[in-house]
Amino acid sequence: MSDQIACPLCDERDSALWWQGPGIDTNPSAKFSLYRCQKCDFGFVYPFPSEKELSELYPQTFYRTFGSEEKVENSLSKILQWFMKSIQGERVKWIKLPTGSKKILDIGAGSGTFLRSAAKIGWEAYGVEPNFPEKAKMEPLKIHRGSLESFQAPAGSLQVITLWHVLEHMTNFRSITHRAGTLLAPDGKIVIAVPNFQSWEAKCFKGNWALFDVPRHLLFFTPDNVRKLLEESGLTIERESYFSSEFSWPITLQSFLNLFCTEPMFLYNFAKRQYRKKDFHQPGKYMQNLILSFLGTVIAFIPITLMSLIPAALRRGNVYMVSATKPMATGSA
Repeated sequence: MSDQIACPLCDERDSALWWQGPGIDTNPSAKFSLYRCQKCDFGFVYPFPSEKELSELYPQTFYRTFGSEEKVENSLSKILQWFMKSIQGERVKWIKLPTGSKKILDIGAGSGTFLRSAAKIGWEAYGVEPNFPEKAKMEPLKIHRGSLESFQAPAGSLQVITLWHVLEHMTNFRSITHRAGTLLAPDGKIVIAVPNFQSWEAKCFKGNWALFDVPRHLLFFTPDNVRKLLEESGLTIERESYFSSEFSWPITLQSFLNLFCTEPMFLYNFAKRQYRKKDFHQPGKYMQNLILSFLGTVIAFIPITLMSLIPAALRRGNVYMVSATKPMATGSA
């Protein structure tokens, strides 16, 4: 039975409850509801958490800085550090970012890892990130610690704008894509990557899906949803992909492990948040999850690889990446 809740994307009041339960990194007693629009398949948390609740989900320690000053304790964290640095080069190649002095803006820049890769090949790198870590090195980047609305730049002044897994966090998603379209220069390019709500993994794992992350993820887009936003902003789709080395295999693996571990996202948290040796002495939690995670990785390596590659080939991968261009003005060469 559908509820009379307006879809934030198409405004139809025909949304059905899709999932309900506790969020990630929140009080277990706090329950969240995710609805899915019966008309456009858009997913959204309702009601949205308050600004205070959301801000508490992004502490200064949330973003890894991957700087030389950062001490890495466990081996898995060292692997993640190397992986996250190397993957930025793949992003640069995917959007076909040429060398040269042009302006790029990364919305939701995190600690600026991707922008540093762009700056290395000569791009003037700007970022918007309200939670940019205080200890992260700013130079040579130009990071605005605030919202896109307060970011000052002339219309048509940017050649590339990127939103790497950002849009699903933004309640004002429509104004974000519209402003991005305004800031782009003619023939400029916007790149968006989001979890694919139409993926087989989303349907199969639901609350155990490693890209679920409610309530940090407030919105869940299908490829058609993203195409609609880009078309509304006057942008023309250039390229699409349903596979990412950064997300596809690792997310499929973690989704599988979430079925068995007592702590959701344990392997990811072990790498990102660097549990200390003392944590493993707590009865029946850390060591149990560590053993399950490593055994599961070894045993399920081949099935997980197939589960990430086959859906991507059939346009049902767990991520959706798209690049779109702004048409040249009429009469332009």
